[in-house]
Amino acid sequence: MRPPNAAVDELPRPRIISTLSQKLTAGRAVGTIIGPEGYGKTVTAAQWVRHAGAHTVTAWLSLDPGDDEPDRFWSLLTSSFGFALGGAALPSPDVRDNAFLDTVLIQLSDVPGTVVLVLDGCHQLRNPSTLQNLDYLIHHAPENLRFLLVGRALPPVPELYKLHAAENVVEITRADLDFRRKEVALATKATPLNIDALLKSTEGWPAAVILALRHAAVGNTTPDAAGNDPLMEKLIEPLFTSYPRDVRWYMTVMSVLETFTAEDLTHAFVGAHGETLIETVRTQSGLLGSETVAGIKTYRLHRLLQQYLSTNADPELLPVRARMSRWYQQTGRHKDALRHAGRSQDPALLRSSVKNSGLPLLWAGEFTTLTALIDEIGPATSAELTLLKAQVAFLTGIMEPAKAWLQKCAAAADIPQLDPVFEALHHVLRAQISLAEGKTEEALRTLQQLPDAPDPDMDHFVTRIRASALLVLNRNEEARAEAEYAKALEIRNPNPVVVIDALSLTAAIDCTQELFRGAKENADQALLQAESAGLRYNARSRPARLVAAWCAYQQLSDAEAAYHNAFVGLGPTVAPAIGQSSAKLALILDWLQGDQSSDETALELLDRVRHDMSQEVPPWDVAINALQVSEMLLTLKRYDALHQLNLDLRRHQGITGELHIISAWRLLRTNRLEQARKLLAPVNKGFVQSQSALGQITGLALAAHIELEEERPFKAREYLLAALELGTRHGISRGLHFAGPLVRSALFRERHHFLAHEELIRTLERATTATPSAGTTLLTQRERQMLALLPTFATTQELANDLQISPNTVKTHIKGIYRKLGVTNRREAIKAAEHLGLLRRHRTPERRLLSKGASEHRFGAHGPSQNEHQVEL
Repeated sequence: MRPPNAAVDELPRPRIISTLSQKLTAGRAVGTIIGPEGYGKTVTAAQWVRHAGAHTVTAWLSLDPGDDEPDRFWSLLTSSFGFALGGAALPSPDVRDNAFLDTVLIQLSDVPGTVVLVLDGCHQLRNPSTLQNLDYLIHHAPENLRFLLVGRALPPVPELYKLHAAENVVEITRADLDFRRKEVALATKATPLNIDALLKSTEGWPAAVILALRHAAVGNTTPDAAGNDPLMEKLIEPLFTSYPRDVRWYMTVMSVLETFTAEDLTHAFVGAHGETLIETVRTQSGLLGSETVAGIKTYRLHRLLQQYLSTNADPELLPVRARMSRWYQQTGRHKDALRHAGRSQDPALLRSSVKNSGLPLLWAGEFTTLTALIDEIGPATSAELTLLKAQVAFLTGIMEPAKAWLQKCAAAADIPQLDPVFEALHHVLRAQISLAEGKTEEALRTLQQLPDAPDPDMDHFVTRIRASALLVLNRNEEARAEAEYAKALEIRNPNPVVVIDALSLTAAIDCTQELFRGAKENADQALLQAESAGLRYNARSRPARLVAAWCAYQQLSDAEAAYHNAFVGLGPTVAPAIGQSSAKLALILDWLQGDQSSDETALELLDRVRHDMSQEVPPWDVAINALQVSEMLLTLKRYDALHQLNLDLRRHQGITGELHIISAWRLLRTNRLEQARKLLAPVNKGFVQSQSALGQITGLALAAHIELEEERPFKAREYLLAALELGTRHGISRGLHFAGPLVRSALFRERHHFLAHEELIRTLERATTATPSAGTTLLTQRERQMLALLPTFATTQELANDLQISPNTVKTHIKGIYRKLGVTNRREAIKAAEHLGLLRRHRTPERRLLSKGASEHRFGAHGPSQNEHQVEL
């Protein structure tokens, strides 16, 4: 009849006390604290009683089994009320009619203030007569009488359900009784316990938290020792052994399933009903959690109980694992199916599960899951599992297991006896290794010798590899036919990996034909599918990432290109073509976004381009990278390296448009316009074929540059229109950017002539604004003075005389201006400065030179005429 005294290591529950005080005081008739064993229900109720103090009269009654016999219960209850009221006499219990209860209620109504009856252990009340009278007491309770029911479950009293429906009950549930982080933090200051680790392992279970804190305070141990061993030995083991035998078996099977549904339990226990088993375990222990995801309710044991039972190696569990493996295969939960098959000690079941569950995980790109499962099971248990591990390792960039498998098969003179699907997978692995080693023809022959794929997923797998080999061999039409077939497979198979592969394949084919607009659309769709399927970092999305990176490069979006290319380099890549292409793009982007005064990056890219010429790299790929490295070498004035590039191009590709364009480009940089025109004419007229669309666009743009230099705007407009049409069709802006600021300024100035290509012009404008303007902020004061004098076309000596500095200093400043504006000569510098607003757009220089030579250069020996003076004004 007394609440228990506070323990020394008792943790306060202010959050729950506040809830009970506010709501019971506000008029709620009944409060309930319901939870499993060890959740501190009695301690919490006692804390609330002490908190209520003298303002509330509290009658406490702790119930034991047998206390629900009517005469005994009401005798205890009246004694509890009398004790709470200071020895006040209540009538002797006579429960044969309600007169006794009415007398008790009348006397309680006369008590000033609030009276609270606390029934601790209310789940012990099962006697129908006692429950009927308790129902009467609650129903007719005066306004000052409250009830606080504490126990594992509420007694079946009808009035409680009515009050609950009327929202006149304040409930403290198991979830409320769990310790929160803030509550534990106050108690762990003097202990070595890690709060997060403690809450994760105990899930806030009060008995476990207090035991861990007590052990840490006494033993001064590490958090791991305090959070694990004592809990198993002093809490979980005694608690588990206290349950009935059948309940212990139910829990053991549940620990094997880990996360399960009621239907799963029905299949685990042949002839049992899953819902009944769940209710039994929940009633007996309360250590069963539930969660509803996508409308499916799943259950799991408490983490500590799961940890305790996870080491159970009972042989009786083997048939359960076998049954569950077959059940999970039927329901498509392949990870669980393979895991249970591996632990069932049934070789035939394991082989079946590897085929029916392991292969679907492979097709879905679940490489990490598969690797962990195979390592857990042990790949030596079956030949199929060993082959599957070799294939997964290869797809994640580790060649050794795949080569070891093939060497083992070659040493045995025959492959092990395999299922037809795995026999096909063996030959596909051979083809993949040949492709990775650069033996493309051999890989293609191996794939062509395969019989029809035994299932659609394998068919798609083979199709993707065959298309990759055809792309490497530059057999684009055949590769496109394979891509169309892959799309047909995609319609029949909604597997997200199949969709990603089909879109990536189509994007790669578009990229090989320099149709970068279509390639970007397909690559973006593939990446969107990968994102929605949680495969952002998966190896299957790397081809789409690489295509997206090259498309962004062609559209002058260097930051976007670097972003996508970074994903390609996040993990090992099996296909050498992907790795080499990504490495070349990384060098280009390092140059474009970094220091352009060092020749290390340019020379490394040059070495890669020269190596590509001697390999099976498609000519268009060589052409694109050759044009980019040419721009870099021209900027650095490394004409010796550029000459070597031209020699290699001629040796390996013959006379091509790119060879003419690179030579003309160099002539333009030294103002030899007529010679450059002669080299570009056969390219632009089609007499000399370019290997890439980028080369064609660059040739037209450079021809426009020559016409603009010689002030033939109408002819320049023809070349620009042709270049824009090609650029729009292929999604390429880089070629027009190569031609320099003079061409770009003309496009921006006369954009009204090219309205159909406004999008491409805007792309150029954004790139021009982003790139040179960032450099112009670095112009020094002396460089700005020099820039203002450039329109005078004075010689270096004249500029030196005017600024009173040495000619070498003038040369240094001019080189700095050229580098920061991204140009190579004075005319381009003037145009770029005008476009950026650093110079006004008129022919009068920002300031006059004092030297005579500059005036003569501009107006002749006799100086400016009267008309020319007026023009300047």
